[in-house]
Amino acid sequence: MKNKLIFSIFLLCLLLTSLNNQVSAINSVDVIWIHLTEMDFTSYPGHIIPRYLDAPEATFEAYISDKTLYIQCDNVDSEFKINIVAGDELVLDGTFINENNVIEIPTDEWSKESYIIRIYYGEKMWIGEFQIEASL
Repeated sequence: MKNKLIFSIFLLCLLLTSLNNQVSAINSVDVIWIHLTEMDFTSYPGHIIPRYLDAPEATFEAYISDKTLYIQCDNVDSEFKINIVAGDELVLDGTFINENNVIEIPTDEWSKESYIIRIYYGEKMWIGEFQIEASL
């Protein structure tokens, strides 16, 4: 009886380890987060930006996964512009509408180098730098 209990516990541990490894393999997609710095075009002394007190702050986040650049935008209720450059070359310059809170931009044709992304919304800009790696 004792041996059956020990054997059952061993099988349960083995099953749990196997399930944990499967979940880890599913979640192992490479994700490269891009640090975006928020800048205010009108933040010089003596200038006040009018804001509604109950209006939530717009936020943008960007990351690359599986040869796609994802831009997460929250509290964005109108068009915004995305500008991406590599060196002196303009890679993307477009106006987007926040329809589902995530903009997907394929990068599989982009060369392996450094890029600068700028997102313009209202009187603010978010800027960040990222690299396309060979492993993407």
